Amino acid sequence: MPDKTRELTESTCLHDAVYWGYLSAPVPKSLGELAVVAVEKEDDVVLLIYVLAEEPSFSSPYAGSAFSELQVHWLYDEVDASDRGVFSHDILLSNGRGLSVKFVTFDMLTVSKDDFDISRPDRIAAVAP
Repeated sequence: MPDKTRELTESTCLHDAVYWGYLSAPVPKSLGELAVVAVEKEDDVVLLIYVLAEEPSFSSPYAGSAFSELQVHWLYDEVDASDRGVFSHDILLSNGRGLSVKFVTFDMLTVSKDDFDISRPDRIAAVAP
């Protein structure tokens, strides 16, 4: 497992982080798309950056009183290795939706929350499941 992927599985805990959203975009002169998942953890924003092996999938929300659309949080995640250098990252959010990302390369960036201007919602362009 590559170092950054191993770091995600062994030493990064995103449980209860506030889910900000997901976005993807094609990368010119690249074999695939780039995807970013953003979460807020304490005073930081953690950006999970993937080079995709295929289009991510979002599950329909699970039913139940334990799930809520109010301020969606990261509940659980699991990273698996499949064949030929493709990995999967499965994430369960507190709104009952699951996000499954299949990727070939991964990196993670942590920046101060102060570097984001969250007072301007018109500047936030993310697709939330």
